[in-house]
Amino acid sequence: MVYQIADIYGFNLQEPERKIEALTAFGAAFLGERAIDAGIDWLEYGMIPSKIISASAKALMIYAVGNAACKLYEAKLNQHMNPLTSPTIINKIREQSQHYLDNATSEEGIVALISSEINTALTIDYTRLSSLLKVGEWKKADQETCDIIVKIANRGFEQNLRILPIEDLRTINQLWSQNSNGHFGFKAQKQIYWDVSKKVGDFGEKMGWRGKAGLFGGVFGWKSYDDLNFNLQYAPKGHLPAFPLNISWWYHSGEATRDFAQSILERNDW
Repeated sequence: MVYQIADIYGFNLQEPERKIEALTAFGAAFLGERAIDAGIDWLEYGMIPSKIISASAKALMIYAVGNAACKLYEAKLNQHMNPLTSPTIINKIREQSQHYLDNATSEEGIVALISSEINTALTIDYTRLSSLLKVGEWKKADQETCDIIVKIANRGFEQNLRILPIEDLRTINQLWSQNSNGHFGFKAQKQIYWDVSKKVGDFGEKMGWRGKAGLFGGVFGWKSYDDLNFNLQYAPKGHLPAFPLNISWWYHSGEATRDFAQSILERNDW
């Protein structure tokens, strides 16, 4: 599988370096505490998965190695250097690989992560979102973003927002950021969230999602979705995408914003 990924990235499969890269991807994926917590202890079970390891864990092994291999070849292409000669890059790939397994510390977690990856790979199409953003259809693009996130999370927001694949978070952020010159997107929101010390109320005010705190700490101050500003020139920085307010039919905007921030903006793997 690592060889197939190398071929996709345009590397010669005949070069002996491919063998070392395959071992590096393997080590990045499985020689860490999170891998062992997820039931992937190769040192205990041996190099070949035994019948002791569940089918879901075996499937996660394949995904984890593939994920690590992609990170390795992306670094090789984007940074124009050999990751194998850079301990800094290798450690970063290993760290990213371990974060991939953060939520797979139980049978349920493993199945959820694999299901999420499969669902995303097969069904998520960003063509419409990209087209809407390019022509400045901000409200329609925001609604499309919400639809995409709901599809990935399968409507289990409180649990599944935390396992949204890194690639999807990056794609959504990149599309919003590039088409708004950095004014919109998850990255802009993340900066604001940390600037206000992760205080959800203050974050909502900075984002233009709510008014000043008033009665009951401003619990009634959150704006309705239709009251948001869908004009790039006048909307506050980070105002969109406004996923939490777009799902107000599900639960209170303040709670939705808190879960969104804790599940996405506090992640350090994208």
